[in-house]
Amino acid sequence: MQSTVLIAILNWGLGHATRSIPVIKLFLSKNYIVHIASDGEALLFLQKEFPQLEFHTLPTYGISYPYRSILLNVLSSGFSIYRAIYRERAMIESLVKKIKPDLIISDNRYGAWSKEVRSVIMTHQLKIILGNRLLSLFATGFIKGMVNKFDIVWIPDYNNSNSLGGELSKAYSKSKYIYIGPLSRFYPIKLEKKYDIAIVLSGPEPQRTKLEAIIIEKLKNIDKKVILVRGKVEDGEDYYMYDRVKVVNYMLSEDLNNLLNQSELIIARSGYSTIMDLAVLGKKAILIPTPGQTEQEYLAKHLTDKKIYYSVSQSEFDLEKALEKISEYSGVSIGGNDLKNIISTI
Repeated sequence: MQSTVLIAILNWGLGHATRSIPVIKLFLSKNYIVHIASDGEALLFLQKEFPQLEFHTLPTYGISYPYRSILLNVLSSGFSIYRAIYRERAMIESLVKKIKPDLIISDNRYGAWSKEVRSVIMTHQLKIILGNRLLSLFATGFIKGMVNKFDIVWIPDYNNSNSLGGELSKAYSKSKYIYIGPLSRFYPIKLEKKYDIAIVLSGPEPQRTKLEAIIIEKLKNIDKKVILVRGKVEDGEDYYMYDRVKVVNYMLSEDLNNLLNQSELIIARSGYSTIMDLAVLGKKAILIPTPGQTEQEYLAKHLTDKKIYYSVSQSEFDLEKALEKISEYSGVSIGGNDLKNIISTI
């Protein structure tokens, strides 16, 4: 008899959706019946990637970063996130009765667990850094309380000096916290170089659109062959600007994997999923953290200090200067996913 897994994925840009792809494929390879639950663009993206699967819509967390102040962003989004988690709990219990899963996997959806079903949360962010010590302690305590409702915690990182997440991914204890290594939908392959720069945009609005406008303006004076992937999960014709910059709305995983392998340099946000992708592919990168998102700001600084990736704030982004600096940063290569043993941890 086939086992059933319900995989619930946070809609926060496309990072959580993309990093969940190897997990979804793993369970499919083990002959599980897979149900996927999410919302918004993450749900649309996964429906395109796995049209054969059954999907369920969960409440949106309503995460946005309209302000440069993380405190204002937390205050503006906090209530809607808490309300969404409360509604999510009820919907998950309804799904448990309907589809009778043997297992629930949650990628950062804190309400996606059940006392009736073994529940796993996959998260890299166990410590919250908000720029204010008391607020950081409160937020970290809140996350700890949410995470501890799950039976198992999968941390997509290394528990050693090769850690990509640094302080963010340090486990609270050893009892149910399991490091599974970085996750990526991509894999390195040798292809002839086609682009000097690949720009891959992602993340919540309105900052995604603001960065797109900044980068397009900076590309005017750069004599490089460039492709810009806007990160918009909607249909639209590809087009060129400045004759040498190709613009596409989005790409499915296989096409984007080929594109990144064909590109010399990547420009992207410093979201953790993006960092895992870069590490798997062994690419050099320029990272631009989302303003007001302290996690991305920490990760960018952490990896810049280690001389792995060059990073610069959105307001100070200077493409010409960044291209001059990039030779000082090594990049990192960790190879592909190694998920052979994670199901045995359940």
